[in-house]
Amino acid sequence: MPGQRGRRPTKQGQDDALARRWADAIAGGESVDALLAEIEAEGGLQSSRAVEALGRLAGSSAVPVLTRLLEGSNPQLAVAAAEGMGATRDAGAASALDVVARSTDERQLQKSARRSLYRLASQGIRVESVEPREAATVGSRAATIYRVIGSAFDGSGTRSLWFAADRPLGGIYMLAVAINDLKGIADLAVRDTTRKRFTEQETTLRDKDIAAWVELPEDYGRQLVQEAVDTARALGNPIPPSYSIWADLVSNPAEPFKDALVYREVSGFEARMHPTLEAETPALFEQPEVEPWFFPPDRTRKWVSELSQRTATRLLVTPESEESRQERILREAVKELLPAKELHGLRRRLEETAFIFLRTDRLQDARRAVAAAVTIEEERPLRPPHPFVRTLIERSLRIGLEVERSGYEPARLARVPG
Repeated sequence: MPGQRGRRPTKQGQDDALARRWADAIAGGESVDALLAEIEAEGGLQSSRAVEALGRLAGSSAVPVLTRLLEGSNPQLAVAAAEGMGATRDAGAASALDVVARSTDERQLQKSARRSLYRLASQGIRVESVEPREAATVGSRAATIYRVIGSAFDGSGTRSLWFAADRPLGGIYMLAVAINDLKGIADLAVRDTTRKRFTEQETTLRDKDIAAWVELPEDYGRQLVQEAVDTARALGNPIPPSYSIWADLVSNPAEPFKDALVYREVSGFEARMHPTLEAETPALFEQPEVEPWFFPPDRTRKWVSELSQRTATRLLVTPESEESRQERILREAVKELLPAKELHGLRRRLEETAFIFLRTDRLQDARRAVAAAVTIEEERPLRPPHPFVRTLIERSLRIGLEVERSGYEPARLARVPG
């Protein structure tokens, strides 16, 4: 008779074992940040089930950890935390769930929060009724921004804004927002960290990135995010799902965006009137912040192909001189690649980059970038293309020719999204 097989532990048993380990860590005084790091590192479905069980096993002592998960950027863990809070018999949990239920646009999270509120209410734990008030968000009620830094733009016109926000009960939120000069807000990611870790990460980033990062005034950072959100909405582009939770913290400024920050210190009028600054704007491509700006080869293939035609073949069609032909191709590329919307985006990119130059002791380059910005949208039908625009297109076509001749893209193209 075959021997009896040993029983495998049930899924609930495995989940409870993991949750018990975390409950013991809470009882032993382990910090919330350390426990959150362990939970996030565990990952997967089992971690989510254990988070849900943590409320049942640890009770009210689990509320600080579950609240942080509820407010965090991991949607799966947030839903699990909302479910777990229903078993804590804690008034603080009810308050946190009430805020989420009223503010989030995430249907599953809202559903879980409301279910747990009902469970708590059935045990006599209810959120006190209050007079109607302004809608709160998870982010705004629990954090205060103390630092904003901004990166340079990559070749696609995208930059990062990092917001560091203190939490009343310790630790901070780090919110990373990606904005694009044409498409608007592209991404918003949030994670829990500490002031020390944020400072270390910023230092490492500055050491490794050849392009500069600069500190921005808090309200100006919010204006930039709001500008990006407005741009995305106007174009019908999707807004990151997490934005609604953090909107009051990283956008909705006291005053809407009006003028770029650089104009408080560098006069746009004086830059426009300077007799040589506009002609000097191609020198900006020598700076690491501007060097990666060019159109990728797939955007310039049409004109590269025309430039590559043999002279003899062309002369059979038209006696156009080589100089006239190149000038015609350049103007056609400028017109098609840089219509009004793209020129406006390039202007904003130049204005923000000018502020980076200003804050990194490159005043002359800041003035050149401002000169390019305030003149770049001018119509010049009977004049040569704008010097900065001309150089941008010429570099893009030259890189396209190099790619066509070599058969592969140089490694440096990899750092410029298309």
